[in-house]
Amino acid sequence: MTETKKITATVPQELLDQALELTGEGISETVRQGLQLIAGSDSEPQLRALVAKTTLIGLPAKPVGEMSDSEELASLRIFMKAKQALDDAVAFVAGREAISTDTEELKRLRIERAELEADLAKVNARLNAFQAGMVKMVPPSPQTVSSIGKLAEQVGELALAAQQADQVVAAAKAVFEIWTGTQA
Repeated sequence: MTETKKITATVPQELLDQALELTGEGISETVRQGLQLIAGSDSEPQLRALVAKTTLIGLPAKPVGEMSDSEELASLRIFMKAKQALDDAVAFVAGREAISTDTEELKRLRIERAELEADLAKVNARLNAFQAGMVKMVPPSPQTVSSIGKLAEQVGELALAAQQADQVVAAAKAVFEIWTGTQA
């Protein structure tokens, strides 16, 4: 059996309530799942690779005050496009949640939405810190701005198409229910 350790932690009540609601489990299991997500996350190697890649191509990170107007504008554009894509994805997942009747799918969707909302909060916090001159950023190239813009548009288009597909399915189910009522 795996060795365990009893811990005491002080956490914000609202965060705990949200996590408990998402997992549908007790406090210990919810904390265990959160720790497993962190321990199993592959984000650290990805971040290290990104930092190494940035260093290798020799682009220095700059605070907003040291950027040219075009660099600052490009940086703000990628923030806005990232926010747009995440907003669209959150709305899509919330729409899926609203029509889901499967308990496991609903649980998965709630977790997915919470992760997207957390990503959105990170983007917003980083944007605020960037605008306040508190963090540095590698000025994005025109290709990066273009790529993120195209991907953000794709997210919006895909989310809209999927929501429309969900509406078609919901309408078809309603038609079937009405039809079922006409059968003897």
